[in-house]
Amino acid sequence: MSSRPIEAISTLDVLFHEGKLVLVPPANGYRGRLLDHVLIGWKPHDHARRTMVAAQRWLEAANRVTVLCVDDKPNRHYETTATEICRQLGLDAEVVVTSSTGRSVGNTILDFGTSVNATCILIGAFKHGYLLELLLGRVTYRLLSHATVPLLMSH
Repeated sequence: MSSRPIEAISTLDVLFHEGKLVLVPPANGYRGRLLDHVLIGWKPHDHARRTMVAAQRWLEAANRVTVLCVDDKPNRHYETTATEICRQLGLDAEVVVTSSTGRSVGNTILDFGTSVNATCILIGAFKHGYLLELLLGRVTYRLLSHATVPLLMSH
């Protein structure tokens, strides 16, 4: 028998086996306007691209969309690919590039989200799988455990 609550099992099952977007509220609940300002955590990988395509209608309904590229490399690959996917989807989004400056990518996303009053964070979740994310302390796990706004994600 699992020691995880039924809600956690259900969320993980949907996230890993259904290929659908999952909306995860923060642990303490949320009373804000979900689509007022959607922050997208972008990395140029297939799982992030699929998530943006799946969330296109949500993003079109948002009042404001910001794509955050946490890129510590000197090239502009993250920014270029983020701009391109937004163009392909017809999204009017601001693309912002920042460095993690020694922080984790998860904390960088959370801190940026707070600074711009994001009301929802969209990410492609668990690129490496749930167990490896837990072991490595990766972005998805950090956001799930510390976000104060809802997360919209898919695997």
